[in-house]
Amino acid sequence: MSIFAGVAADVCALLLASDQPTNALECLEKGRAVIIGQLIDRGTIVVVNITKFRSDAVLVSRGAVKALSLPGLRASDAEAWLGKKWTGRGVRRDGHAQKNKEYLKYLAWLWDVSTENAFSKAVSSYTPSIKALWYAQERARATDGARGALLIVAMPTTPGQVAQPDSRTQQDTRKPPDLPGVAEETKKITDIVNGHVPIEPLDLPSVDQAVDKLTDCYIAHFTCHGLTDHADPSNSGLILQKRGEGQEAEQDRLTVHRGSELSLAHARIAYLSACSTAENGAARLSDEVIHVVSGFQVAGFPYVVGCLWPSIDWVRVEVSSGFYGSLLRRRGARWDGGEVARAVREAVMAVREAEMDRPLAWAQFVHFGA
Repeated sequence: MSIFAGVAADVCALLLASDQPTNALECLEKGRAVIIGQLIDRGTIVVVNITKFRSDAVLVSRGAVKALSLPGLRASDAEAWLGKKWTGRGVRRDGHAQKNKEYLKYLAWLWDVSTENAFSKAVSSYTPSIKALWYAQERARATDGARGALLIVAMPTTPGQVAQPDSRTQQDTRKPPDLPGVAEETKKITDIVNGHVPIEPLDLPSVDQAVDKLTDCYIAHFTCHGLTDHADPSNSGLILQKRGEGQEAEQDRLTVHRGSELSLAHARIAYLSACSTAENGAARLSDEVIHVVSGFQVAGFPYVVGCLWPSIDWVRVEVSSGFYGSLLRRRGARWDGGEVARAVREAVMAVREAEMDRPLAWAQFVHFGA
């Protein structure tokens, strides 16, 4: 989605008004330093462009580029909705019920202005840009015959001490809460996957240890705390730990920057069961889509599952175990992007059925990639 992006989005809107959807899309992608020029493997890409002039959905398929005007999608309304704080610090526990009601209103508004309830009728995947999607498709083809282990990186506890705290980003040095669901999540996934894919557990590792194991893994599953750096999204990451000889453990962050430097030849699926791994909280970089999920895509994973905001411990357990169960029911240990996206949807819909009035518990799980 392109929203309030400045010159590129505004020019895109003007070109769409002149019935030039192909030129509009090229302008928008170049505005993000990306050039469209590749085939779409399957399905349709929907690029939503929101400006103060007009709002449109650009529909990109293998045979055509079309535009669909969205007159009900006003920039002022979108800004108001996106400016709300739904979860995280500052949201009182006794206010969760009201926040869920507000979020249901938000979803109702979104489904109304975009013409139909897409969540119930579509299997969605997301991408930072069309070029990123093309790269994910290339990686998917390159790893189609790859085989390897499921790496499970588990952090049931996290130290509070931060190595070299950065005063510019106002890092919170309090000890993050323990994650009692990590052990259950690890056991459930192990029970489901065992016999289909080799499993390599990695408990309480440092970043260097995790990176070393990522080199040869086929699927990477991280169950831990995540952190979003609103001042510098490339510093967002997954919180692991390290310790020197005779020293107490301190936090060790696998950042977007560190992950994007990797080049993983066998990587296929990354499941990031951690808070806010698909969140970019920097308003000035809202169109750049820099977050932990995109870092794993750059590292070589064509299919990445992440969360848009913090998740409840038991929900993470249910969605992740449901995800792997769905995958293995489909094709054993060989999957493409459509099957990965469907597995995410099925796992989320199972929780949604029981918790329909609590969308903030289940609506954050998303699939990025081919």
